[in-house]
Amino acid sequence: MKILLTVTGGGVGGAERYVFELARGFHVAQHKVAVMAGSRGWLSDSLACQNISFVAFPELKKTWNPLAILKFCWSFRGYIKRGAFDVIHLNSSNTYFAGFACFGLKNRPKIVATVHGWSFLCPGAETPRIKKIFLSVLIKALFVFIDKAILVSHSGLDLAAKNRLIAREKCSLINYAVSEAVPIVNPVEINKIREFKASKEYVFGTLARFSFQKNLGLLLEAATRMQNQKVGFVTIGSGPDEKILREKIKNLNLTEKVLLISDFEGSRAAINLFDVFVLTSRYEGLPLTILEAGLSAKPVIASKVDGVPEIIEHGATGRLFQSHNASALVDEMNYCLENRNEVAQMGEVLREKVERDYALPRLIRETENLYRKLHDVL
Repeated sequence: MKILLTVTGGGVGGAERYVFELARGFHVAQHKVAVMAGSRGWLSDSLACQNISFVAFPELKKTWNPLAILKFCWSFRGYIKRGAFDVIHLNSSNTYFAGFACFGLKNRPKIVATVHGWSFLCPGAETPRIKKIFLSVLIKALFVFIDKAILVSHSGLDLAAKNRLIAREKCSLINYAVSEAVPIVNPVEINKIREFKASKEYVFGTLARFSFQKNLGLLLEAATRMQNQKVGFVTIGSGPDEKILREKIKNLNLTEKVLLISDFEGSRAAINLFDVFVLTSRYEGLPLTILEAGLSAKPVIASKVDGVPEIIEHGATGRLFQSHNASALVDEMNYCLENRNEVAQMGEVLREKVERDYALPRLIRETENLYRKLHDVL
């Protein structure tokens, strides 16, 4: 089977890691697999280590400019004419235009799209009504040209049905997966985290994009309220809010209490150094970082939004709090400090759940079966 996996970015985000895991799994299964992204970065470097083909496609970019989108569609159509793929698997909103680009092609490949989340429909996203209407109409139109949609969470499937975005018969639920062998590219900041942890009694940590969605200002607000001076906070990521976060750390006198690291790719190694993983998001699909924390048997405190409760059951596999509520977050942090053995056991239970329900072989098998059902020559 000849498979093309596409994603807009080439960094170390959730969609990119998902694409990497699929590519590696299909490569091991002896399929001919290639990955296309708009730029090089973590994804291309990691694929090179696995001897998997990578295609840098500069026309693929995050944009709503109609001319740029048309240019991508024209270039992509030409590429597919030459490629003779059996399946094209789309993994980000801008790649969904590829289905339209392939319309009418002789020997058109089957088109699959994974929906990693409906951020514009989530209450926490605070999307203006007119934008919701526009994006809903656009999604409905684009998925006319897509043969099958993969939803990664029950909440995503429910939103698709409630808003009539995709015909139900086109939808399949295939949960994310994580594996032990996640590549770490140049983990140069690990020693900084180790040194910081050595000076603290207990460390709450997070890995997240520095953006409105992840609401990391809430974590800093909680840090100011924690009375125990031996408690530390580690925030790892990159994004548009980095400058704001650094200024807030300085203005709130948190420089001794909070370690912020940007552009760091050794996620699993960093999680292993946390005592508790914290997710403060305003909205989420099915966060891979929680699954990674679970695989490392780390207790999790997470905001109770969208797909998060599908992984975290309050009091069993972690602790949940109401999004935006700093006092509730502080209460959960104090609970972890006062009940360390209990929350450590929650981490072990979460690991069992992740290993059972979110294992990589299951993701590869279910996705491959979906491809085979779509394509009569496979």
